[in-house]
Amino acid sequence: MLTGLGQQLCLQIPLSFGHQLRHYSLSFIVYAASVQPHLLGTAVFEILCNFVLPGVGTLMMKKPIIGILQLLILFVAFVLTVTVFLTFYGLVIWFVDVVWALIVGVLWYRDRKKQDS
Repeated sequence: MLTGLGQQLCLQIPLSFGHQLRHYSLSFIVYAASVQPHLLGTAVFEILCNFVLPGVGTLMMKKPIIGILQLLILFVAFVLTVTVFLTFYGLVIWFVDVVWALIVGVLWYRDRKKQDS
């Protein structure tokens, strides 16, 4: 069991060559770093989530109130789009919600980039 960084981990690997079974020891030192995921990759993923489902990426950015509002607006837009007579209004509300979610994502990325610098 590993309890800390820099511990040595030994594995016994049984390998058979022909009729003989030999055990080979594989040992290496386990190092782990507390590296955060790449900020650009995380931001792109969250912005793409906001593009597909506005509010999900915002929730991933740890902005729960804005994320829930975006999800509620998305639900209202979906209900309006399903109704035949109000489809245009539903699509307009959905478009505004997506633009709002994308702006939130870009501003979050810009603020995080400033914090890391």
